[in-house]
Amino acid sequence: QRDFARDGYVIVRGLLTAEEVARVNASCSAEGGVASHAYGRDDGLGRRTRLSLWNHPGNDVLGALARIPRTRGLMEWLLGGEVY
Repeated sequence: QRDFARDGYVIVRGLLTAEEVARVNASCSAEGGVASHAYGRDDGLGRRTRLSLWNHPGNDVLGALARIPRTRGLMEWLLGGEVY
C-alpha cells in the first residue's frame, strides 16, 4: 500500500498466468477491443499517451479479470475499500 500511495502503481509479479496475459493482450488488440476505444494526448516530447477508461467491468475478458477474487481483492486492499 505504501508503494501504491507513493508511486500510484505497483508491479505484482505472478498475479496472472502466461495464458491469462495472452488472453488480455488478445482482447485489448482485437477489433472493437480496448485499443479501439482509446484516446490520446501529446506528451510534449513528440510522443502520444493513449488511455481507455470504464466505470464498471464489462462482460468481456477484461471485465472478468476485474472481478476475479485475486485481482479484485488486491485492488480493494490497495485502494482501502470496495472497488465497484
